[in-house]
Amino acid sequence: MAMPPKLKNSVIAAIPAGAIAIAAALITGPTGNDGLEGVRYQPYRDVVGVWTVCWGHTGKILSSARPTPKQSARRCWIKT
Repeated sequence: MAMPPKLKNSVIAAIPAGAIAIAAALITGPTGNDGLEGVRYQPYRDVVGVWTVCWGHTGKILSSARPTPKQSARRCWIKT
């Protein structure tokens, strides 16, 4: 039994979307960490010049701030 053209077109359109969704999940991993940025406990300027710390958190970050390891862990939401 042949598939109706409308259904066939829908299936053909859904295949690339499914492949993209699977690829995106595999690239970022189950925790959302892509493994590209990494974690830094000392503030640094990212590639566009924004002050950043931990896993890429931005906001009220002082460039001269030198937090203790416990403060860094708390800021990065690491259980201590």
